[in-house]
Amino acid sequence: MTDDEVLVFPASFAQRSMWLENEINPGRPTYHVLAALRLRGRLDTGALRRALNTVVDRHEALRTVFDLDEDGPVQIIGPASELDVPVTDVARGDLEAAVTAEVTKPFDLYRGPLVRMRLLRTAPEEHVAVLVMHHIVTDGVSSALFVAELTACYGAYLRGEDPGLPPLEIQYADFTMWQHENLRGEKLSGLTRRWQRRLDGAPPLRLFTDRPYPAEPTFAGDTHTFTVPAPLVSRLDALARQERATAFMVFLAAFDVLLSRYSGQQDITVASPMAGRTRPELAGLIGFFVNPLLLRTDVSGEPTARELIGRVRNTCAEAFDDQEFPFESALELLRVQRRSTAGTPQVQAMLVLQNMPVPELRTPDLVIEPLRPDSKAASYELALDLEPDDETGYRAFLEYSSELFDAATVTEMAAEFVTILEGIAADPDAPVSTKPVDRQPMPWSEEPAQPPAEVPYRAPQTPIELELHEIFCELLGLERIGVDDDFLDLGGDSLSLLQLRNRVREEYGVEFPVRELFGRVDIDGLARRVLERLLAQDENGRSPQSSPNEEHP
Repeated sequence: MTDDEVLVFPASFAQRSMWLENEINPGRPTYHVLAALRLRGRLDTGALRRALNTVVDRHEALRTVFDLDEDGPVQIIGPASELDVPVTDVARGDLEAAVTAEVTKPFDLYRGPLVRMRLLRTAPEEHVAVLVMHHIVTDGVSSALFVAELTACYGAYLRGEDPGLPPLEIQYADFTMWQHENLRGEKLSGLTRRWQRRLDGAPPLRLFTDRPYPAEPTFAGDTHTFTVPAPLVSRLDALARQERATAFMVFLAAFDVLLSRYSGQQDITVASPMAGRTRPELAGLIGFFVNPLLLRTDVSGEPTARELIGRVRNTCAEAFDDQEFPFESALELLRVQRRSTAGTPQVQAMLVLQNMPVPELRTPDLVIEPLRPDSKAASYELALDLEPDDETGYRAFLEYSSELFDAATVTEMAAEFVTILEGIAADPDAPVSTKPVDRQPMPWSEEPAQPPAEVPYRAPQTPIELELHEIFCELLGLERIGVDDDFLDLGGDSLSLLQLRNRVREEYGVEFPVRELFGRVDIDGLARRVLERLLAQDENGRSPQSSPNEEHP
């Protein structure tokens, strides 16, 4: 592309889901991907800045911003703009707070850039490089690729050489177009049918929390770190081989048992990310490819460990075969069958098993040490991340919602998880107990919705009702809608609700916060709200103020 050329493409399915999440809860740090490196030695900040901009210029995903058109979110790929690498002096005791401040600083998806780097200098020759990207343009594998390319470019520029990175065969937008061409028609219908069957009747996970669910979650979180010892890992690996399973399947079986004990439920659904790089040319590309799968396991009947691993193996095998099904579509299947309001979390727990080798990072005059700072945010109520370690077996990071759980409870959960693994390894033919721990469940934030009662048809009458009727019919593909018919009950989803908000803004010049639409939305109620805002606009002589998070070009 030329220096001033701008390209527009549809957002990928993963990007569309992330864009919707950001519209619902703008600026959440749980959408930020962090890479932090401790740098000891003589640092050339000019070479580092040049290396950063080389990587950003090389990958179109890192030069992308987002907007919404009539068909949904779109990627807008622009020319590279020079990124700076500011340096901030920080006392060692303030380092964690400085990293958290950098991670939690919000991105603007409409304006960009969606990548930034800052150096935190703790001594003349000691820095922490904090690289933060919005998840909509990257994922875990991409973050590792970014750091590897950044290090290679930095070393080359210090030597006065060209980095010599291999040319990219395609860009992320090419993958997006292939994805949209591939996932449609009968293939998408078949995937939808199979996932609908797998998820039919899957209940939400209602964990025994220490506090009630907040009405307005802040997504504050913390992380408990522990280890799965190497001798135990060796025995579990041997068992996995015996059962024609993988280490991930054994860990998932144990995690399901843990969740069952801390919920009293025996139908457990856990999200787990797949790399999403199903084609070889995607291996070296930075972008948002990861696609979580919903893995549902029946732990009832006190199965033996072997039997439970077999159930998990079958669940995973079926899910892996259909791993192209977009995560957002699976969540929408759950939302519809549970009759949840749009924006309600449908999955409460995640399991991640890291299997990507850690690249060796070397540059002249620098010792580079990857760090894992805590972002103090939680995407899920519980998320277990397991990293292989040659010395200790697995390093485990149990991220949790600090709004729901005390640190002591999570420490107890971690110890219980290791105990479950030890029991599985010691006697795989013994029944695995899912007896609930001695805790009282807290009130659930949302009662299951009842099927909607039939509403007598009432035709639109006022000018605003007639105009909204036309918009409703266009977005939902219907010819007749009563003023009391609910938008979501008629087949609307999160994306079409956002399209409705934008159409209302275009037609009437009034703004609705996204969350205000994530309840019951019908023509009658929306017409009243539009009229109220128009009257307020007339009284004030200007448009009603909207939240800064709702503003965009």
